[in-house]
Amino acid sequence: LTDDEYNVLFAVIMGQAKSAANGNTSAFKELSDILKADEELQAEHQFELPARILGRAFVDVHRMVLNHEYSEFVFKGGRLSLKSSTIPLFIFELIKQNPTFHALAVRPYENTLRDSVYAQFQWAISELDDSHNWKLTTSPMQCEYLPTGQRIYLRGADDPGKIKSIKPPFGHIAILWFEELDQFRGEEQIRDVTQSAIRGGDIGYVFKSFNPPRSRSAWANRYVAQHKPNMYVHHSTYLEAPTEWLGSFALEEAEMLKELNEKAWRHEYLGEPVGDGANVFENVSLRKLSDDEIKQFDRQYFGQDWGWFPDPNAFEAMHFDANRRILYLFDEVTGNKQTND
Repeated sequence: LTDDEYNVLFAVIMGQAKSAANGNTSAFKELSDILKADEELQAEHQFELPARILGRAFVDVHRMVLNHEYSEFVFKGGRLSLKSSTIPLFIFELIKQNPTFHALAVRPYENTLRDSVYAQFQWAISELDDSHNWKLTTSPMQCEYLPTGQRIYLRGADDPGKIKSIKPPFGHIAILWFEELDQFRGEEQIRDVTQSAIRGGDIGYVFKSFNPPRSRSAWANRYVAQHKPNMYVHHSTYLEAPTEWLGSFALEEAEMLKELNEKAWRHEYLGEPVGDGANVFENVSLRKLSDDEIKQFDRQYFGQDWGWFPDPNAFEAMHFDANRRILYLFDEVTGNKQTND
């Protein structure tokens, strides 16, 4: 509240108190309601996330966020590592504790927001049992905290004008989240969005989350390797998440990939950049298939990859061993400038 608003509120409270002291029961009730509302608002500002909803990999970094030990927090890791579901919880907590803060969540393309970050915010609100305090809309796409009017804006970086035009009704955007960091064009685009979004205020939080690309030379992998004094890089994997949160099917899929292709498992589930980016497929084995072996192929499939020049036309014959998850390519007809005849 501004000084003038505080003065008005103080005058109202004193007036109600005087009337209540003179025996006005209606004034006493109104005064009680005012004090109760103020107590509830103060309790909201002291809100802290319950420990039960944080994975153990995020306990220490949660403390760092609350203490504002860094202005930039980068969360990287593999699939099922909980990073993209934890950041919305952090944002809600910061919003509730800081009544002048607003937030902005950004993805490279606007058409991906609804099924990703918007859905994550919906989940977080439900997990906190706080739906009665929030109003979520898709046009404009935002989350409004009803007790104070604070907002969390969701935008795509493919339309910079929509980010520059954001004007909170009060306060300032102090929290910024880049989801799928590696899908942005590079550091320059990140800087442009940051400079457009965070204006005013002495405190700012920038969250960045992504699954590291396979190639070590990818710009996002090189970015987190920098030693910036105001940046904390956090890494998490599914191995640190409670098993009951992930479910047996997801865990079985991860373990099966580990058995079949450990390098792919390390990349997809441990979040390790495992290659130089030169190979499209790194689990290919070349060997001669005997006629007797081919005769045993009982699940044969055929595929056509249309081409002319310089890409060739290719017709492939293959067999899939579902139990061992092995695809055999045993025959091929290919060439440039070939007609269907």
